Amino acid sequence: PKPAAGYDNDNAACIIPDVFVRTNKQGDYLIELNSMSLPRILINREYYSEIKAGSAKNREARRYLKEQLSRRQRDFFEKGVDYLKPLLLRDIAEALEMHESTVSRVTAHKYMHTPRGIFELKYFFSAAAGTYTGDENTSVVSIRHQIKKLIDEETPENVLSDDKIVELMAQKG
Repeated sequence: PKPAAGYDNDNAACIIPDVFVRTNKQGDYLIELNSMSLPRILINREYYSEIKAGSAKNREARRYLKEQLSRRQRDFFEKGVDYLKPLLLRDIAEALEMHESTVSRVTAHKYMHTPRGIFELKYFFSAAAGTYTGDENTSVVSIRHQIKKLIDEETPENVLSDDKIVELMAQKG
């Protein structure tokens, strides 16, 4: 009575985030590794304090500290996909002194739980696109998201042409 029953596949894939991004009471973003799926990594607070104390005199130490603890996608976490900054695998590979393929393998099938939802780490790797204003700090993912919002807001009576979408995007820069 059910000839195709053997082909039915209702197994839903369960995603377990490898990284959690949360905010503390001061509004700072904290990044925590999921101890159930990854080895634990900690920041050596003694070393951090030592660098911070010396950074008042040493501009290079202050820059290093800021760079190491900075959050590149802060605007994305606070404001959404429209504010995602471009980030290339190559940039991460150079910063870590690894090959791009290694970074790609390590980030494959790894997920981050953020205040904006759960994202695969690869979601954050996107190329930069030039804008009408000359800004090279706009992510291709962000532009796609803005176009999708315009299309989702269409009504059957008011369907946007490609030219109109280009015009609306140009108005945004």
